[in-house]
Amino acid sequence: VFSHIGEDIGPETSKSNLVPFSQANTADLVAIKTESLSHAKPITPEEFSKLIALINKTEDNALILKTLEDLKKPFLFSSANLSELLEITPSIKTKISMIRMIAPRLSDPRAKSEYFIGLFRFSEQKDIVKAALKSRMHTLNSAMFSRTEHSLFASPNLEDSSVLSSQSRIRSRRRSRVSLHATMNRNDAKLLSKIHENSKSDDGNDDTTLPTTSRESSQNDVGSAMLTPLKASN
Repeated sequence: VFSHIGEDIGPETSKSNLVPFSQANTADLVAIKTESLSHAKPITPEEFSKLIALINKTEDNALILKTLEDLKKPFLFSSANLSELLEITPSIKTKISMIRMIAPRLSDPRAKSEYFIGLFRFSEQKDIVKAALKSRMHTLNSAMFSRTEHSLFASPNLEDSSVLSSQSRIRSRRRSRVSLHATMNRNDAKLLSKIHENSKSDDGNDDTTLPTTSRESSQNDVGSAMLTPLKASN
């Protein structure tokens, strides 16, 4: 990642998108330049250590900013990364410039916002830091809203799904009732057919003795068993 960065920053890599602090008014400093971060990725601890090592090779604040401006391009940073970067220099102006440079790339701009604002004494300095952090918060919130909105349109409405599920259950119950009625009708038809056949049999052979039930048979057996001793005694 850092192979294209030499110890010296040439003219082609020295251009910064920041107005020099000493030449800018507050309005210029509050304005935040929008950057394309479509290909940026979170910086790893190893990559961040290399970045810090390269920046620490100079004590000149202007060169520090130029180096950081070039090295930041592939990366997103955390608030902890920015806090560590601010420790490189005691210069208030350089710290503010670093915040303005890295804030648009922060993944967690709320995490240390109070800490960053508290580093500065004057309200105009605090306003610059607040504007940079708020701009990043707004960008992240807008991106989150866009993803949520897309998700809502991409998936079926929950209320509609509930209605469809309820209608499906109603249709299923109706089908069950129709099937039950059909089964009952078939059973009734079979029963009527049997009754009709039995009635025909009774009409054709009136002397036919109906078969006894198991209960009647059992009662007859008990009665016979009780009468047998009486016959023997007589």
